[in-house]
Amino acid sequence: MQYKYLESRPDRASGALTITGTRIRVAHLLKLVTSGMSYQQIRTEWYPQLSVATLRGAVEEAIAHLSRPATSHA
Repeated sequence: MQYKYLESRPDRASGALTITGTRIRVAHLLKLVTSGMSYQQIRTEWYPQLSVATLRGAVEEAIAHLSRPATSHA
């Protein structure tokens, strides 16, 4: 599946899922959201270079990514 806001590259963040064009790990963004921070707070306090729309889009795509069916390796 192709994403607009997410990418995983072996040369960036050890291949972890990141926000496209950055080294910002999606796992960190999800931790901030689940701790109760708003997208505006995250933007102001952590990632001023990103828009609220990008942060929201990344979270929505991460949820879709985590919700897709597992592939069988049998």
